[in-house]
Amino acid sequence: MLGQRRLLADTLAGFDEAAWSAQSRCTAWSNRDVVVHLSITNRTRHRRRGWTPAASRSTRSIRQP
Repeated sequence: MLGQRRLLADTLAGFDEAAWSAQSRCTAWSNRDVVVHLSITNRTRHRRRGWTPAASRSTRSIRQP
């Protein structure tokens, strides 16, 4: 799982404004919309379980668009 998070973080770090704004495979959503959705969903799931894994805290290193 940590490897997948790192791969995602590396991919997102290379995004420019055009990539963030581009339409995703979810046709009504931009890439930015999808990443925000994933982030919120992940945090909500962990909070419901009362658990904050160390790996999720490392997402702070993802650059903001």
